[in-house]
Order: sequence, then C-alpha cells, then structure tokens
Amino acid sequence: MTNEVGSLSTPKKGNPDVLGDAKDALANTLINNANLDNPAKVAPATGTASTQDAQIMRDAATNRANGGADPVEGRTQFGTTHNPSIQSRSAMNHLKGAAGRETVYEKFGPFRDSVSRRPTWIVIYNDPGH
Repeated sequence: MTNEVGSLSTPKKGNPDVLGDAKDALANTLINNANLDNPAKVAPATGTASTQDAQIMRDAATNRANGGADPVEGRTQFGTTHNPSIQSRSAMNHLKGAAGRETVYEKFGPFRDSVSRRPTWIVIYNDPGH
C-alpha cells in the first residue's frame, strides 16, 4: 500500500480522516485482489511501510478475517490520478466498449503529493464492464 500512496498527505486545512478512509478502501481492495484466483500484479515492495499504513492493513485484514464488512464491496482495481474529473480508465484487456473500461466506484482526495506538484486522488474502480 505504501508503494501506491506513500507520497500522499492531507493538504493544508484538509480533513486527515479522508486520507485514512482512502487508505482503508485501498487496503480492502488489495485484500480482494489477493483473494482472486488470478490476482492482478502489484508493484513490488520497495521500502518499509509507514506505521499508519501497516496499522491500516492489519486492521483491514483483522476486520475481514472476523467477518467484517468490505467497504469496497469486492472491488479489486485501484489507482491514483491527477485528473479530478476521471470517469473511467482502460482495463488494459484489449476489449471494446464497457468490457474494456473500469469505471470509478469511489474517489478520495485531493491529496498533496510529494513527488508531483499536482493534486492526486486515490481511485477505487469497478471491474471491467460494471
């Protein structure tokens, strides 16, 4: 998770709970992806998770193992974007129409990004065609 959103922080006067909620949604999306028969590839770990990220992943895994609700309702696709009005993205499956697109399920942000001057959003996507 830290590879995906480690450079993000709450902007001045922003609500820090929004970033926490986004990370919780991302953690659950990662859990859903890992539980697939053929999980999508994720970036290899390149460093140590922040204390907050590690705690969020532990909490999400514990919640789910104890039968807790999945706040992303089974979604497995995620990403970040600088586009505030994103509606969908290519599913990279070479299909045309809705089957080849992932639409936005939920978008969090904007967040300050330490590797870009542009605001960044965390996006949870619907599976292709939904």
